[in-house]
Amino acid sequence: MLHSSEPGHPGNGGECPLARFLAERHLADSLPGRWHAQLRQDTDRQAAGQALLNWLVERVRQEAGDLLPPNAAYAAAASPDLGMRP
Repeated sequence: MLHSSEPGHPGNGGECPLARFLAERHLADSLPGRWHAQLRQDTDRQAAGQALLNWLVERVRQEAGDLLPPNAAYAAAASPDLGMRP
């Protein structure tokens, strides 16, 4: 996992796929970009991570449009365990 519970960021931010995703969409200085930056710091990482995750889920839903079945994918991703089962 790129953003673990340990503070800091592996390598430089340019190596992070999420940093590239945000930069390519001119979102590095946006609110989601600031949430991502918080993940590289020793600040409120949990809240920033959750906000970023929620934003990413919604962004995927918007970009996927009609490709996703109604409610199915979002319900799994929005659950506290992210739809993962042991």
